[in-house]
Amino acid sequence: MIHRDAVEIALAVLKRLQSACERICIAGSIRRHKPNVKDVEIVYIPCYQEEQVDMFTWEPVPATERRIRELVGSGFLEFDTEVKRDGPKYKRLIHVASSMTIELFRANPDNWGLIVALRTGPAEFNKLLVTKPWGGGAMPAHLSMRDGYLWGQDGRIDTPTETAFFETIQLPYWSPWERTGERLETYLRDGHQ
Repeated sequence: MIHRDAVEIALAVLKRLQSACERICIAGSIRRHKPNVKDVEIVYIPCYQEEQVDMFTWEPVPATERRIRELVGSGFLEFDTEVKRDGPKYKRLIHVASSMTIELFRANPDNWGLIVALRTGPAEFNKLLVTKPWGGGAMPAHLSMRDGYLWGQDGRIDTPTETAFFETIQLPYWSPWERTGERLETYLRDGHQ
């Protein structure tokens, strides 16, 4: 699908989810301004609302869960029946009117930067981000990524912004459309890390 049409779909989904989110943004190839887009990726931090789970217990639950179910119930979205994903951190749906795949990725305020960076991609750039220097990658030897967070010797490292994420792994912040595996390979090969 051409970029302009994919942006319209992404904005329609974002508009319908926004009230259930603390924060939300479009990622993936749309954010990288690619001329052709194969799916819509959206990263969000949900708002939480108290729901009664039994007679005496109330628990905070993501408001996005209910909102997504409403969008499916209304026929705006449907769950992908071929690649089934409906977990707490990743949901794969289809925009019914266009058949465009919609991927929703949940983040938290303290890992927003890492999740947005990874969901923006592209894949060859991400592979270098998570690979250690001895494998030709950019991930500093003293750091690792797991469970959606960056970890160091002293524990979890918060990355509330993309800038914080790139600073922590000692890389410059490049605009999404400047991020390519080739550019990062050249940067690393030239001894910047």
